[in-house]
Amino acid sequence: MGWTVGVLSHSQVITTIPIFPTQNDTVTIIYDASQGNGQLAGFVPIYAHTGVITNTSPTPTSWMHVQGTWGTADPKVLMTPLGNNLHQIKYHIPTFYNLPQGTIVYKMAFVFRNATGTRVGRNADGSDIFVDVYQPGQFAAKLVKPFGKHLIRQINQVIQIEGASSDFGTLRIKVNGTTISQQNNTKTITGSINTNLLGFGKHYITLEATNGSTTVYDSTYFIVQPPVTVQNPPANVKYGINYLNDSSLILCLHAPFKQFVYAVGDWSDWELDPKYFMKRNQNGDVWWIQIDGLTPKQQYRYQYWIDSTLLQVGDVYADLQLDPWNDQYIPPSVFPNLIPYPHGKTSHVVSVLQPGEDPYPWDTTIQYQRPPKERLVIYELLLRDFIHSHNFKSLKDTLPYLKNLGVNAVKIMPIMEFEGNESWGYNPMFYFAVDKYYGTKNDFKRFVEECHRNGIAVILDIALNHSFGQNPQVRMYFNPNAGQYGQPTPENPWFNETDRHPFGVGFDYNHESPHTRQFSKRVMEYWIREFKIDGYRFDLSKGFTQNYTLGNIGAWNQYDQSRINIWLDYSSHIWSVDPTAYVILEHFANNDEETVLANNGMMLWGMIHEAYKQCILGFQSNSNFSWISHQARGWNSPHVIGYAVSHDEERLMYEALNFGNTSNSNHNVRDLNVALKRSEMIATLLIPIPGPKMWWQFDELGYPYSINYCPNGTISTSCRTDKKPIRWDYIQVTNRARLYKVYAAVSRLKTQYPAFSTNNFTLDVGGLIKRIFLYHPSMDVVILGNIHVQPISFIPGFNKTGTWYEYFTNTSLNVTDLNAQITLQPGEYRIYTTSPLPAPDLSPIIPLSVDEVPSSAQVFDPGLRVYPNPVPATGTSIDFYLHSLDEVSLEIFDLSGRKVTTLLDKEKLGGGTHLHWWNGKDSFGNEVKAGMYILKLTCKQHSATFRLNKVH
Repeated sequence: MGWTVGVLSHSQVITTIPIFPTQNDTVTIIYDASQGNGQLAGFVPIYAHTGVITNTSPTPTSWMHVQGTWGTADPKVLMTPLGNNLHQIKYHIPTFYNLPQGTIVYKMAFVFRNATGTRVGRNADGSDIFVDVYQPGQFAAKLVKPFGKHLIRQINQVIQIEGASSDFGTLRIKVNGTTISQQNNTKTITGSINTNLLGFGKHYITLEATNGSTTVYDSTYFIVQPPVTVQNPPANVKYGINYLNDSSLILCLHAPFKQFVYAVGDWSDWELDPKYFMKRNQNGDVWWIQIDGLTPKQQYRYQYWIDSTLLQVGDVYADLQLDPWNDQYIPPSVFPNLIPYPHGKTSHVVSVLQPGEDPYPWDTTIQYQRPPKERLVIYELLLRDFIHSHNFKSLKDTLPYLKNLGVNAVKIMPIMEFEGNESWGYNPMFYFAVDKYYGTKNDFKRFVEECHRNGIAVILDIALNHSFGQNPQVRMYFNPNAGQYGQPTPENPWFNETDRHPFGVGFDYNHESPHTRQFSKRVMEYWIREFKIDGYRFDLSKGFTQNYTLGNIGAWNQYDQSRINIWLDYSSHIWSVDPTAYVILEHFANNDEETVLANNGMMLWGMIHEAYKQCILGFQSNSNFSWISHQARGWNSPHVIGYAVSHDEERLMYEALNFGNTSNSNHNVRDLNVALKRSEMIATLLIPIPGPKMWWQFDELGYPYSINYCPNGTISTSCRTDKKPIRWDYIQVTNRARLYKVYAAVSRLKTQYPAFSTNNFTLDVGGLIKRIFLYHPSMDVVILGNIHVQPISFIPGFNKTGTWYEYFTNTSLNVTDLNAQITLQPGEYRIYTTSPLPAPDLSPIIPLSVDEVPSSAQVFDPGLRVYPNPVPATGTSIDFYLHSLDEVSLEIFDLSGRKVTTLLDKEKLGGGTHLHWWNGKDSFGNEVKAGMYILKLTCKQHSATFRLNKVH
């Protein structure tokens, strides 16, 4: 199995009958809800949630054969109330857990809950509760009192000791190796000792049981705790890890109102040790200890164990964290040689430090110049949904793709250690650690280095508005019984007890607190200095306020001087570290406040989704995107980052294919190729407008999947943050590759030609014809687009006669009459300049070195879409896409495999989008019953399926 089973604890939270249960016994479990974390004290009914630790468990704490359906009133695990907070359940172990033949059970594992699972009973430190299980006939011994490991006692305290054995024998109680009690021919023994006889320090209790042929032991230890040493740490010691040399360091923890703290880890064999009892400063809010004699370059795992409950927390300042639940799913190819979690020795997240670690060898020969704000072309990506291997090493290989696209900045969704593995990252818990799901910290440094080598800036998305429940700053000051799900206590130095604004998620940082300010500035400084990133995009920046607007979005949006002051302070600190670093806010407050922030050097997200959506759909209403202009907002500088789609908006291609204008059958926006062509128009009407611009990953390939696309192919808001299909094969599709080239062509205009950063420009974008005029000494520019689904003739608005050059077609137009009209076809776009420009490369060929493009034999995703689904009685539309001519069958089956109907039977269809209708009836014309069905698309060499939910 790779691990040794030992005694984790004998919990006073649970009593068992018999005291030495074997895996074939009928056992009675009595739970004392007043003990442990006490969350269920006074609650009735209570449900057990239980499993077993067996010979097949991958770790000593991995539950197997779990019983109980969480969050339901499951009668199988309902406990009988006995009164006085005691609750009982009785069952036959092999039957109850449905144990396979040959299973060896070492422990039963428990937590307890109310019916909904909103309150959970655990050990006092929040860990699961384990009860030893013995083999039939096994001679065993157990210390009944004192309970547990890691015991703390005071001087002049009498410790009562009780022991038991599973059969008669000679029993001895020893303290520090000296026998203090002995009984012969017995199953129980008692004894006691006064801690005055022992003094301060670490002491051991051992129960020895002998039956003549076998001697067994059970043991624990306890600390007779000395007074806390009050002494200030040395000057310049910061919170977190302070390396003194390759073998010595000082750990420093900010923890006001706490009574004592131990630094526990590999250096103490994961036990309390007076040697690592931390000192407290004179103000009573800082704990510290110097640790010497460490081995240079060796990794050490550690935690802080706090107060009498021994709350176990990691170090919020450490740059590597071990997750007991999720690390097992991170492959070595992503994070090689990850030091294992110390299962069986502690619980919760464990931090790692490494004295004498080799510094990263930065390439100092790179001549990198950070792109100016006004010329930023930002590519927003979520690493999880961008490349299958979801790691920085592979992401580095995509840089040629991004560079050829004209991108000069990548904005990466949060990579700080977050809860779980597969996430958008806005649920952070440790802000100084790179999330291991994406790779090592040095992998990220290499990625930044390669970005800079290619002239690409790196912008990190960061969520400092809030944090989540595994953050030590939350856990150290948390009341699980307050509010609906528990909440921070009033003593918490960093967090509000409850949200101050309507968009609260997780737990709300109080940015008026000096402790939060200090912590946040450390975080902001760290990633700039340590990883050389170019700046931040601050998630939910409007939430950085203590003004109470809960339930009133309008009031939250109003001008807030205190919030402005917070951001002026934070931005000043960032610029004191790096004067040209980007400070980008996802603010969405009223313009008077955003104007102040923009005029003080910050950039703000400018979401113009609705207008650009209407443009691609082919409708004039709400299609005016003039708010993308900083001049329209009255700002002094082009600090609005304009975009049509970010991670948060529905994808334009999905909207076009599902809701586009169908009034012209020759230009049906819901046709894939028409929608791709109109996407070219969107890029042309977005990116060249002066000021920084951004788009969401794969927009340049016409990504058609909804933001709410589910893994089973349905659409649901509950799937918003779920994994999405990664479609690098799109670069092999001609019209998608051309769209990429159009994005690249207009991006290079912004980054290479000053006219596209001019402050002298006009937007006439309220009608069906969009006109953008740029004026600059180097050249003038007229950008035109017809968002209608019919041709339109109009006056283009040239400001001078003479020769104008059309960028995409590499043609010229001799203008002699400024009032002469031109005609644009539906979705057609043009860029005219007064100076000739090199013709853009629009050939549909995209070289890509990253191993993301599968061979044609591996690629078959026809993008099966069904709308609506669930399928009503009136029926539903089914569409799919073929790359080329193929022989197609389209059939519907019930879940037993019986064919319900055939919609297509080996019909030859050409490449493109194909739309079909199912009327909800079977092949005999009868309406099918409500239920689940399988839609199957079969081509000559491939097939795909889709689940249908038929309703009446």
